[in-house]
Amino acid sequence: MIEEHLNRIRSKEEEARSRAADAAAKAAELIERAREEGNKYLEDVVLETAELERSLMAAARRNADERISGLRAENAKRLAALSILAKKNELKAVETVVKEFRQGA
Repeated sequence: MIEEHLNRIRSKEEEARSRAADAAAKAAELIERAREEGNKYLEDVVLETAELERSLMAAARRNADERISGLRAENAKRLAALSILAKKNELKAVETVVKEFRQGA
């Protein structure tokens, strides 16, 4: 009877060890799967971040190009206006010289 009781205890102990080993193996599998999924997620985030960076850089370039084009157009208008003013001043100077020459002559 004691022997039978000890055998049952040993059997349950062996069963408990087996379950514990199975649980440890299952936990290891779950940890590995979670690690793989985490690494995959990180790779996806890195790729999305790189794509977002490229997109933002392209948008910044477009904005800078538009701004530069606007500044160049504004500069061209100012240069044209200055050129017109310079020609007018040149004509006034010639007229003044001619007028002074006529008055002095």
